[in-house]
Parts: sequence; C-alpha cells; structure tokens
Amino acid sequence: MQIRSAFRRALHDRSGAAMVEFIFAVPILLILFAGIVELGTMMHYYHAVTDGSRAAARYLSRVEDPCDQAELDRAAGLAATRSTDWSGDPLFHDWPTSAAGLGSGFQVTVQECAGGALSGETITFVTSYQYNDAFGALFLFGYTDGFWLNGVHQEVHIGA
Repeated sequence: MQIRSAFRRALHDRSGAAMVEFIFAVPILLILFAGIVELGTMMHYYHAVTDGSRAAARYLSRVEDPCDQAELDRAAGLAATRSTDWSGDPLFHDWPTSAAGLGSGFQVTVQECAGGALSGETITFVTSYQYNDAFGALFLFGYTDGFWLNGVHQEVHIGA
C-alpha cells in the first residue's frame, strides 16, 4: 500500500515542472535572439552598402570623366568612408581604409566604364560586400564563406 501511495504522490508532484520547461525553452529563445541580432546587423551593413553606392554614383555623375581612376578611387572612398579623400574612418571595422584596400571582401565597380570611357549617359555604381555572420551560423544554410550584399545605384551623367 505504501508503494502505491508514494507512486501516486510522485505522479502528481509538479515542483520541478517549471524548471524543466525553462531548460527546454532557453535554447530556443537564445537561437531566436541570436537570429534577430544577426538579421539586424546584416540590415545595418546592407543599408550602408546601398547608401554608399548612392553617394558614389551621385558623385561620379557630376564629374567630367567618371571613368578616370582617380575619380573612381574618390567614389570608392565615399562608399567606404563617406569621404572622397579617404580621410574618414571606415563605416565598419572590416571595410577598407584606402583605395589600396579594395579587394576580395569589398568591391566597387562602374558598369559603364568597361573600356576606360563612359559608354552611355548613365552611371551605374555597384558596391559589393562579402558579409560574414557574427555567430557563424550561416554555414547551417550552406553559406560557408558568407554571402554578398550588393548596393546598386544609377544616375544620369551631367558632367562638370
């Protein structure tokens, strides 16, 4: 009889239920929180990339020769540091600090300057940045090397 009553008491005892539920819920909540932080960071980078493309295209649309390498370097400075002479700090720690730093993770191109001269009346400036997540979880979705954020802006060339 005592074994049966002890078994019934154990079945109806709920003293540790909240702790067990909390332990199961915490990993899910942490993953959700990390995802929200990561998405916010990525959107911050994306906004900076698109804003930099806009500023650089606007600058190049107002210079006489937008395909001149010096002008392209100034436009790249606008995209990365918001200054044409690269005197400003880069917007993010992993962005280039000079035109020499442009390369694999941060690229700028003007689509109409392929032959060294402007091939039309518009300028399309493209800023590409290889985004790598802070938590390292993108590999779960197949992005082992991050993914590219592209900012594209087009302006009509009005010259100097």
